[in-house]
Amino acid sequence: MSKTDLLTDQPDVLNVPDAAKLVGVSPKTLYRLIERGQLQGARIGRRVVVTKAALLRLLGEGE
Repeated sequence: MSKTDLLTDQPDVLNVPDAAKLVGVSPKTLYRLIERGQLQGARIGRRVVVTKAALLRLLGEGE
């Protein structure tokens, strides 16, 4: 099963801990990627969220 298949049934916007579980990395890794500008994220109140499209681009499957 590809990473794309794992994201198919997920909401379009995910919080970082949920996104990290789906792609198999720690939340800290995703936060670092967001800080470095390698993954697009947005802060909504206290939460940081990422889109499925941003995760697919990161994984190289969203082209």
